[in-house]
Amino acid sequence: MDEQRETLQRIVSTLANKNDEIHNFIDMLNHTIKNVQVNSSNAISELDEEFDGLYSILDEMKGSMANTIQQEEARKVQALQDQLSQCSNALESSEELLELAAQSLDIKDPAEFLKAARQIKDRVTMASAFRISLKPKVSDSMTHLMVDFALERRMLQAVKFLPVPAKAPSSARQVFFPAGCSGGTWGQPAPAPANFLLQESPAFLDSFALQDILPRDSPNQCPEQAKLCPPEVHVPKAPEIDLAACLVADNCITVSWTMPEEDSRIDHFVLEYRKTNFDGLPRVKDEQRWELIDYIKATEYTLSGLKFDTKYMNLRVQACNKAVAGEYSDPVTLETKAFVFSLDSTSSHLNLKVEDTYVEWDPTGGKGQEKTKGKENKSSGHNPLLKSNRRSGAPSPKRTSISTRSLARGSRDRFTGESYTVLGDTAVESGQHYWEVRAQKDCKSYSVGVTYRNLGKFDQLGKTNSSWCIHINNWLQTTFSAKHNNKTKTLDMPVPDRIGVYCDFDGGQLAFYNANSKELLHTFRTKFAQPLLPGFTIWCGGLTVSTGLQVPTAVKTLQKSENGLSGSTSSLNNIA
Repeated sequence: MDEQRETLQRIVSTLANKNDEIHNFIDMLNHTIKNVQVNSSNAISELDEEFDGLYSILDEMKGSMANTIQQEEARKVQALQDQLSQCSNALESSEELLELAAQSLDIKDPAEFLKAARQIKDRVTMASAFRISLKPKVSDSMTHLMVDFALERRMLQAVKFLPVPAKAPSSARQVFFPAGCSGGTWGQPAPAPANFLLQESPAFLDSFALQDILPRDSPNQCPEQAKLCPPEVHVPKAPEIDLAACLVADNCITVSWTMPEEDSRIDHFVLEYRKTNFDGLPRVKDEQRWELIDYIKATEYTLSGLKFDTKYMNLRVQACNKAVAGEYSDPVTLETKAFVFSLDSTSSHLNLKVEDTYVEWDPTGGKGQEKTKGKENKSSGHNPLLKSNRRSGAPSPKRTSISTRSLARGSRDRFTGESYTVLGDTAVESGQHYWEVRAQKDCKSYSVGVTYRNLGKFDQLGKTNSSWCIHINNWLQTTFSAKHNNKTKTLDMPVPDRIGVYCDFDGGQLAFYNANSKELLHTFRTKFAQPLLPGFTIWCGGLTVSTGLQVPTAVKTLQKSENGLSGSTSSLNNIA
C-alpha cells in the first residue's frame, strides 16, 4: 500500500505541476490576445498615417487593407480564445481530479484505497490536460500587415502590405512567411507551406499584390498570409550605445546611441532594460525579464521614475524599419547604486503594523498579550486603562493600552511603552544616502530620523544623545520641530506631505528636505561614531517609506552650498 501511495502522490504532484503550467499558459494566452489587439491597432494607425499623404484614389484601397487587418485580428483572437477555452476546460477537469486524488490519500481501508488509486490513475491517463497543446496556434505578430508607401506613391495600383522577411527557398523568386507559420520562423529558412498556393502574376516583377497568395484551409498550418516579395529586404544594423554619453542621476537613466552608418529607412528604435546584481555582460540564469520601451523616434531616451533596488542595469537597443527589426546592440551595464532597506517588524512596537516599507498604528496590537498576562497586570499595581480620547477614537500617545511590565516580559527586544518605534533593517556605515517618507493625512504624531543601534526599547527618537529626528505633532494643534538629546528646536515652516532624509555619514550631516520642492528643513551636524539605522515613530496613522533612491541633484547642490556656511541649522546639535 505504501508503494501505491507513493505512486499516487507522484501522480498528484504531476497533476499539480501540470495545473501550474496551464495557469501560466492561460496568462500567456491572455497576454497574447492583448498583444494581437494592440499590434492590430498599431498597424491600423500606421495605415492611416501613410494614406494621409496619398491621392483620393487610395481611399477605397485604404478601406480594403484596413479590413484585412481587422479580419486578421478577428481570426487570431478567435483562434486564441478557442484555445483559451480548451485550456480552461482542461484545467477545471484537472483541478477536480486533483481534489479527488487528494481526498483519496486520506482513505484508510487498503482495498478502497487501491480501488480509488486505480480509478484516479486511469482518469489521469485520459485527462485532457495531457492532450492539449501548450503552444499558441497563432502568434501575436502583425508585422506582415505593415505598410510603407514611400515607393508605392508612383504605382498606386500595386499597393501591398510589407513582406515579412525570411530566407527564400531555391527558386527564381523569393517567398516570405511570417513568424509562427509551420516550417519556418522569422529570419529562418522557410520551405513553402502546403496550405499556400502561389500563382504567378504576369507583372510580378513590377508589383506584388495580396491576391497572388491563395490560402488553403489546413488545421495544422498557420494560415498567415505569405506573399511574393522583392528579392532583398533591408535589415537594419545593430545600433552602438555610447557609454560615455549615458547618464545615471535622480533615479533616471539616459541612454544614447548611434548607428554604424546612416540609414534613412529606420522607422523607430526599441530600448530594453533589466535590473541585475551582476556586473558585466547579462547572465542568462537568475535574471529578471527585459522591460521594453517601443517606438522611440530619437537616438536618445531617458528612463525616469526608477527604483534602484539592484546594483546594476543592463540595456540594449534595436533598430526597426517598417518591415523588420534588426539585431540588438551589444548590451551595456550601468551602475544603479542606492540605499535600500525595509522596516524591521521583529523589533517594532506591538501597536505598529509593519509590512516591508509601510508602518501603520494599530491600537489593538497588544490586546492578545494583555489578556494572557491578565493576572500579572492585576498584581502589578497599575491603574485601570484610561478611556480613549473621544475626538480621535484613539488613546493619547502618553496613555498606552498595554502594560509596560507585560511587554517587557513578553518581548524583550521590541520597543515598548510609549516608544511606538520601528527601525530600518539596514544600517548606514559610510557614504551619502537618501530616502523619503510620506505620512497619511490623518496622522496625529510621527518622527523621522536616524539612531545608533543602542536605542533602548523604552527610548524615543530625539530624546537620547544617539538619535536625531524631526517630529510632527498634529494632536490638537500642529507643531513641527527638530529633536536631539531631549532638546527641541521649533521649525517655523509648513509641514510638507513628503519628507526627504539625506545622510552623509562620513561628512557628519543629517539633513531633512521638503521632498517636493527640495527646500531644506533642518540640518544636524555631528561626527557619527557608530552605524546609523533609519528610525520612525508613529501614532495614529501610517507612514510609507520610499527607498532605492539616489541623492537628488538638487540636494547635492544645496549641501555643497550649506557646507560653506555656518548657518543656524546646526544650532540644535551644538546646544545638545
